[in-house]
Amino acid sequence: MGLFNTKVETLELISGKEQIGTKSKLTNMIEVSPGIVTFDNLQTQYVYQGFSWNQDSKRNMGKAATGAIIGGVLTGGVGAIAGGAFGAKKKDISFAVVSLLRIQDGIPIQLVVKCNKKKASQLGGFTIGVLN
Repeated sequence: MGLFNTKVETLELISGKEQIGTKSKLTNMIEVSPGIVTFDNLQTQYVYQGFSWNQDSKRNMGKAATGAIIGGVLTGGVGAIAGGAFGAKKKDISFAVVSLLRIQDGIPIQLVVKCNKKKASQLGGFTIGVLN
């Protein structure tokens, strides 16, 4: 390996698994040399061109209503407020679009992956590559 430390990141694919030839929605992106990645044990290599992160969350209003009803029944008005707040906890629905360039034919590939803050930081640790 020399001076280069291989980076491996497990990605949960929302879309694009067909483009990289994997059957599973979970795959490992492996940096085999600076700016060059592959996936799991596949031979195809890609130039890593970076990612864009779309951070978002949503609240489940049905769970908020259920929490308010249960909290209200068990403890009265204060419980309804607390139960509603607890039931309306945000769910992270953030995703990233990972941009790649397939080396063998120069075709651009975009993968949509589940992405929270930690995953975005890890994706940012990969080296941006260029096609020679």
